[in-house]
Amino acid sequence: MTPGCPTVLGEVDTLAVDLDGTALSSAGHMTTQTAAALNAAIRRGVSIIFVSARPLWSLRERTTGIHVQGPAVACGGAVIADSRDRLLDRCPLSPSTVKSVLDAVAAAGASALCYRGDAVSAVGDSPVLRAELRITARQVPGAWTGGDADKVVVFAAGDDPVVSAVTRLPGTFTARSHGSYLEVTATGADKGRGLDRLLHRLHLHWDRLAAVGDGDNDVAMLRHARHAFAVANATEQARLAADVVVPSNDDGGVADVIARLLAIRHGAQAR
Repeated sequence: MTPGCPTVLGEVDTLAVDLDGTALSSAGHMTTQTAAALNAAIRRGVSIIFVSARPLWSLRERTTGIHVQGPAVACGGAVIADSRDRLLDRCPLSPSTVKSVLDAVAAAGASALCYRGDAVSAVGDSPVLRAELRITARQVPGAWTGGDADKVVVFAAGDDPVVSAVTRLPGTFTARSHGSYLEVTATGADKGRGLDRLLHRLHLHWDRLAAVGDGDNDVAMLRHARHAFAVANATEQARLAADVVVPSNDDGGVADVIARLLAIRHGAQAR
């Protein structure tokens, strides 16, 4: 889609928002403009659902400027929680699948992080792994000792052999969140299906939901949303899945989406 492309929007009461690359700036923080826009939407009756590849605690840490925290979809769709962070549903990778993924990573000499709740395990080492640990690890990582996992993130470029090896493994769903990050979750645990499970529990509906994202891992929720927005820095696949492309994450893209939605709500209420 073309940035600023006009569209006809129906009234929505729920907005699903990706974090990294969308609601967060390129520096990894939520700007005052974005936080103010989200809080304004909440005051006007729009429910905000953050949908992120981050673990739940890290998702909440990056959204502290939002005055009313709503339910959330974390770990790329594997974890859904209510506004008090009570676990509503979890769709983990099985222990055997986790082992297969980590064995493939180790055999290729690549690196990966394995997440389960607040715990994180590391396989291999790389600068990008160490950078990710600084923002999504609450504790010093240890070696994986068995058990299931919410997700594994493999750090590898698209042409790295480990990518095709992991993608072929049964029981997995893979999608890139950005750059060299290959997110690995259980089959059925993508952002679209995670959000669908949450909406069902909350008695909310896709036909009254808008979504905004930037990565390949956002495509599933963008395709399901009644109104789909991609920020200008989004991947090609995310842009193709969107109805409208708005300014980038560094240029007020989420605030632009909210301004559009609030204008529609104002028009609908005035009728």
